[in-house]
Amino acid sequence: MRIAGLDICKGYAVAWILDELPADPKQVWKQGFRSRFKKPSDDPYTFWFCHDVYRTQDAERVLDVRGIDTFLSWEVDAVALEPTGLHYSMFIAKVCESHGIKVFWVNHHSCRNWRQTHGLPDKNDIADAYALCAYTQTFKDYWRYFIRFENGSIAKIRDLYHLRKFCIKMSVRACNRVQHHLAFDFPESASLYSDPLGKTRLDGRRSLLSVVAGRQRGTRRSPWVNRLNNSIAREYGIEISDTSIYLAGLTDDFDLKVNEINSRLSDLVHSPQFAGYDLVFDRFNFGVPLRGILLTLIYPFSERFTSLPAFKRRIGLARVETQSGTSIKGSKTGSSSSICRAEFYCWVSSQFKLGAKTQYSEQLQRIKDYHDEKTAQLKADPDKLALQAAAKYQARLRSEMFNSLSSSGLMTVNQVKALLSEIDWSAKKPAGMAKNNLVGNLVINKTGGYAAKLLYRALDEVRETLDVTD
Repeated sequence: MRIAGLDICKGYAVAWILDELPADPKQVWKQGFRSRFKKPSDDPYTFWFCHDVYRTQDAERVLDVRGIDTFLSWEVDAVALEPTGLHYSMFIAKVCESHGIKVFWVNHHSCRNWRQTHGLPDKNDIADAYALCAYTQTFKDYWRYFIRFENGSIAKIRDLYHLRKFCIKMSVRACNRVQHHLAFDFPESASLYSDPLGKTRLDGRRSLLSVVAGRQRGTRRSPWVNRLNNSIAREYGIEISDTSIYLAGLTDDFDLKVNEINSRLSDLVHSPQFAGYDLVFDRFNFGVPLRGILLTLIYPFSERFTSLPAFKRRIGLARVETQSGTSIKGSKTGSSSSICRAEFYCWVSSQFKLGAKTQYSEQLQRIKDYHDEKTAQLKADPDKLALQAAAKYQARLRSEMFNSLSSSGLMTVNQVKALLSEIDWSAKKPAGMAKNNLVGNLVINKTGGYAAKLLYRALDEVRETLDVTD
């Protein structure tokens, strides 16, 4: 099989082509690299994401920019891609799909490990392309060594989920900014009214900012109109500034977009394709965003997971131990999606820590009992509570100090490590609110892991009906 490894850059790709796996990969690399150029415009196996561009030189038509046409002229049977620079990679994947070229998605860590094993240089686009190609030649007959990307509804859910997070982030930034300006244009907003910039349950928009932006909401006149007109700022000749109007409109635009995305996302996650998942998620009272990110990570469940540890790792809720010889350096939560882990922890917090529900499903009741049990255990053993809270607090302090000192340029990494080793960390203990927050996070972490176990069991019980297609 003729395979091209493509390292995707901004606007172009670096390729390496192999017809078979070489017996001595390092030697093939050394020989082939001599004929390559690091400057993209000079390298014969670098092409841009456009059509070939020609120029006229001495009355002859000369290739000036290698494009997709050049790539297709190589007549490869398959390409190997990393999911980094995802949208550029997806473009190439679409081109390959249109021309019947198979696409292998290679995990970044797998490619890096292969490159290091065979002594190839780091941070080198040509070496990355070669490693991708050789790795794929090695494992092309075993799909478990590659990443699986689902198209169709799953791709739409993934894009909508990330667009929603972006819109919420930008909405909050614009809202915070306009709040500073309204302290001058409408000073009552900071003192007389509770949460003046909060969203309404009716339409998910901010009433005050809609009025500031001059936008009509419904048929009733908003009480904010009179409040703005009668503000004390008007007595002193202060009007609503153009900046406030612009930022209020920008915030409202993002809020409207979030509402639209929520509606589209809800239609997708509740579609008949995911009916089996929907029934299980209903028993856990998952919200639409959590359902969406879970589906992008675990679908199709029946083909991807045969064990609980693999499932928990995939959604970022497994602890990965780091051990060397006889010393255990510790463990960290999550080897996959930090976004899914955050959504899961927010769900736990809203359901049990902050919520006031009285009726729970069977699964939710078991999770609540576990949450309450862990909370009671920690409160009943103040010494253990103090130790666990102190350990987390000290680890965070050590990490923050290491990052700060090592990035300052004033000390080498070894000097920073030597300095930190001399500090008596046992004397660093959280107090007050910091301690309470660490304890609350500890309970949420444990409850999230337990909930993931129950979710896996619930999905496993209906495994045969989850991914049935007509």
